[in-house]
Amino acid sequence: MAGFKKWMAGIGVIAAGFEKIPIPLPGISAPIISTLELVGGLLLLRGSKTRWLGLLFAIQHTVTTFRVQFRLRGWDSGRLELMLLTAGIMLFLAGPGKAAIDKES
Repeated sequence: MAGFKKWMAGIGVIAAGFEKIPIPLPGISAPIISTLELVGGLLLLRGSKTRWLGLLFAIQHTVTTFRVQFRLRGWDSGRLELMLLTAGIMLFLAGPGKAAIDKES
């Protein structure tokens, strides 16, 4: 849903917001993050490419946790991002579940 909302708002708007925070390379990172959230979220729901998406989400949430939330809004506002960072790491390390399309034997 987050990626869909970003695309509907417009990548230019998202890039401008990223620039204010500042997120590195907002013109490049805005479409990449928006696509990752939209397509990656759908792939995770499907159970496909779990480990790689976990790694990408962990990288994304490392930036949003430490560069944005903790720095600008404090510990309390960063707890959700920290949980998402941890979830990305766990998806990368543990891989998909038994019902996933790309399940491991």
